[in-house]
Amino acid sequence: MGEKVEEYASIWNYTCGETEPRFSLYEYPEYEFKTTERISNLELS
Repeated sequence: MGEKVEEYASIWNYTCGETEPRFSLYEYPEYEFKTTERISNLELS
């Protein structure tokens, strides 16, 4: 994007280009139910 990497080299290892692996707590399972398109708490007049 046109950034000067050397300006950030000393901050948080910017030049590594790596991220930490995702913590397993944030790996959500699939839901066992389906949602509906209908809005049941909305009444238009």
